[in-house]
Amino acid sequence: MSGHSTHQEVSDGPRGQGRDDHGQRRRARLRAGHRPPFGDGRLRSRAHRRRVDRHQGRCRQTVRELGRARCRGGRSGADRVPVIELGEEAWSTVLDVNLKGTFLGSRAVARAMLERNVRGRIVNISSNCGKMGYPKLAAYCASKFGILGFTQALAMELAPHGITVNAICPGAADTDRLDYLGRRPDGSFDAALRGQQIRMRGASVPIGRLATADDVAEVAAFLVSESAEYITGQAINVAGGSIMH
Repeated sequence: MSGHSTHQEVSDGPRGQGRDDHGQRRRARLRAGHRPPFGDGRLRSRAHRRRVDRHQGRCRQTVRELGRARCRGGRSGADRVPVIELGEEAWSTVLDVNLKGTFLGSRAVARAMLERNVRGRIVNISSNCGKMGYPKLAAYCASKFGILGFTQALAMELAPHGITVNAICPGAADTDRLDYLGRRPDGSFDAALRGQQIRMRGASVPIGRLATADDVAEVAAFLVSESAEYITGQAINVAGGSIMH
C-alpha cells in the first residue's frame, strides 16, 4: 500500500520534446544518408543530454518532495476501517484528494499542453492498492483503482496530440502513513515497535525492503524522458516484486 497520495508529474519535454522542428529535419536528413560534420553530432548530443539530465533531476526532486509532503498530510487513519464502519465523510475525503485531485490536476495540465501545442508527459501516482483490494482500505483502493481507469482514458484522448499519460503504482512505502504500526493499545507511539514492523513488512517483499521516494522518483524521471515517448496508458509497479500484474 503506497504512502504516496496522488499528484501529477508533468513535462513538456526536455526543451525540444515539444515542437522540435529542427530536430525532425535533422533526423530526416540523417535517414536520407546525410551526415553532419565530425563532432557536430557529439556536441549536440552532449548539450541535449545536459538538458535532459537537468529536467529529469527536477522531476526526481519534485516526486521526492511532493511524496513526503502529501504523505504527511493524510495520515489520520479515519479511512483505515472495515467498510461497515467507514464514514461517508472519510470516504469522500479520500476520493476527493486522490481521485478528484488527479482529475483536476490532469485536466489543467492537459489543457495547458494543448494550448501550447507541446508533446508532453503526465504521470499520475496510483498504488498497488490500485491493482488489488485490501481489507480496511476500501476508500483508498477505490480511489487508486479509479486513477488507473482515468489514466487509461486520458491516455487514449491525448495520444493523437503526442502527450503520454502513465501511472506509477508504488508498493508499501516507509512513510509517515505507516506510523500507525508503532502505536500501542494505549495510544502511545513506540518507534522501536514501528521499526520492527517495518522490517517485518520489508522481509515479505521479494527484494527485501519497502519502497522509498527515490524508487518512485527514478521511474517518474524515466517516464517523462524521451526514452519513454512510446509508452502511454500504463500502470508501472514499483513494488519490489510484491505485485506483478
